[in-house]
Amino acid sequence: MFIKISLLLSVKNDPNNLKALFQLDPDITFLNHGSYGSCPIPVFEDYQKWQVMIEQHPVKFMQEDVYKYLDESRSALGDYINCNKNDLIYVPNPTHAVANIINNVNLGKEDEILSTDLEYGSCDRMWFYEAQRQGFVYNRSKVSLPITDKESFCNDFWKNATEKTKYIRKDEHSPADFYPRAGIWAEFGKIVCISVGFLSLKDGIRNFRLKTFWGEEKSILIDFSSLLNEHFSKPYHLLCAHNGKEFDFPFIARRMIIHNIVLPEKLNSIGRKPWEIPHLDTMELWRFGDYKHFTSLKLLTNVLGIPSPKNDIEGSQVYEVFYTENDVQRIIKYCERDVVAIAQILLRLKQEALLKDSEISTVPL
Repeated sequence: MFIKISLLLSVKNDPNNLKALFQLDPDITFLNHGSYGSCPIPVFEDYQKWQVMIEQHPVKFMQEDVYKYLDESRSALGDYINCNKNDLIYVPNPTHAVANIINNVNLGKEDEILSTDLEYGSCDRMWFYEAQRQGFVYNRSKVSLPITDKESFCNDFWKNATEKTKYIRKDEHSPADFYPRAGIWAEFGKIVCISVGFLSLKDGIRNFRLKTFWGEEKSILIDFSSLLNEHFSKPYHLLCAHNGKEFDFPFIARRMIIHNIVLPEKLNSIGRKPWEIPHLDTMELWRFGDYKHFTSLKLLTNVLGIPSPKNDIEGSQVYEVFYTENDVQRIIKYCERDVVAIAQILLRLKQEALLKDSEISTVPL
């Protein structure tokens, strides 16, 4: 990243020498940088240096050094674009970035998304998937080719718009209008508490222990990481949540990276195959392979005859309870009810008896 920044500065001084910065065949005019672009020579050379550094001590680099280098890189990039480093997060590529946004846009059956038949394939499939999962309509306008002017393209694009077409951002909307939903994005939200539960069986007696970490976010994450590393790091220890693979686990991991906290082994999925990641997801288990199916925790507890954890507040109300009512204890109780409900669902899926109140204990805050 440092090299890319200095490269931009040097190119700015000599805009007529861009092609000399690449190893492309001089006899061709290469236009496909969007899919399989060539890397500028200075970046490529530095990239090779990083490869050698990784190969010299792979484990140390990936588990320790990489966080220091990422922090230094974010600081340099933040200075360059006049942005706080904690407001920056790296992704593998633009498609990954767009997919991250698509995954976190909260839409419903009354909404529509408007795109075109020129949408990039991976993003197109992501929109189709989310439309099936959340129930909104995904419309694709056919664009006439070749595109000759802006007006014809805009006319083609807007011809499929309806009253239900969802605007992600209108000119009359201020950033404050998005604050209530911003919390679902790890890049903008923050963690106010983490509730955990541990189910044990000793001498035929079950015990489900609840504990909640709350306070300043970085302290929450450090304490949670310590819990995993010191007490739940064995291969037989599994993390379980409802929609945890798509929300809870990556959200916590991203917030740890943002705070420059080394990921505990149980949350570090980098370089692992899916079956090597020790995570259970009750929503995934309930799908039974039907990956277009989305069932909320509230609905699943209802159909399985489990007391609903949503008898007070729901996730969409946490923002208001925290910032307006300043009632963290209410949020803690909501999270702990969710944890108990997830444990009950897992027991039902295993066709075991549900937990009784006498089998549930809470570790004091």
